[in-house]
Amino acid sequence: MLVYNNQWPLLTELTIYFIVGHMVELKVDKMYDAIISMAWYKLPVVNQKEFSFLLSRQQRPMILTAYGFHPMNFEAYMSVLRGLYQFFVMIMQYVD
Repeated sequence: MLVYNNQWPLLTELTIYFIVGHMVELKVDKMYDAIISMAWYKLPVVNQKEFSFLLSRQQRPMILTAYGFHPMNFEAYMSVLRGLYQFFVMIMQYVD
């Protein structure tokens, strides 16, 4: 079995980006949970307006993407790895 050494930096770089994207997604989810569970009606009127801004921003969640096209989360990482593995197996069958 032939494995090229220059493939590992690419896989490592992809892994880092997907891990960071997944961590951002988890932190944003925690922040949104904290926002929702807050007793906003007890805040002063000025802070209630800021809180309404946070709630409106929550409707469009923050997600790390690749060029605004593909989300960089754990599910996308696994689908990329699955595709790379299938491609590798296809190439190895062709070579053999």
